[in-house]
Amino acid sequence: MLTAILTSLALVQPVQIAEAVPNPAERPPAGTLADIDAAALDAMCSVNGGLAGPFGEAEITAPLLDEGTWEGPTWKLQPYVGPMVQFQRWRANTTLRYEGFTTPDFDQDSLAAHIEKVGKESEWKPFRHDNPLIQKWANRYFTKAAELNGKAVTLWLLADGGIETTSLYCSRDIEGGTNRIEQWEERAARFEQAAKDTAER
Repeated sequence: MLTAILTSLALVQPVQIAEAVPNPAERPPAGTLADIDAAALDAMCSVNGGLAGPFGEAEITAPLLDEGTWEGPTWKLQPYVGPMVQFQRWRANTTLRYEGFTTPDFDQDSLAAHIEKVGKESEWKPFRHDNPLIQKWANRYFTKAAELNGKAVTLWLLADGGIETTSLYCSRDIEGGTNRIEQWEERAARFEQAAKDTAER
């Protein structure tokens, strides 16, 4: 009986556990942050859209990499822009997301520092606000003034990321439409009022 049990155990195959992070050897070769200059930032984020297509509905002809992401499909970025190798279109195509694989030399902080350095040539500026709460929310955001059909436009870049990927988000606010600074100020006012009410109880 013991021999039979040991024989059965020897035939059991070990369970294969999928890796949470893709094998770096399987990742596509990409460039570095040094390959992203002011012109590349403008190509990725302009008043009408960027390398990920225009804002709004559009037919995307880039190779499809994944249909199943929670915000929509992922397409291959051709050609790559520095470490950025793929893109998505978020929030009803109002936000363009460029994505690369996080490395020790490429994460949200190094991306933000690089944008601050090279973006000056085309007037990308770090977002600043007097309210420390808003400044905390808006960390690693950059803005650029533009115009569309006679209306003032604020272009926004956000450097963000995590353990697996690092992303650059492009979006815009058009005069007369949604204004995120006003939304942040209203949200901050609610937070501050709630804190005051709690302190007075």
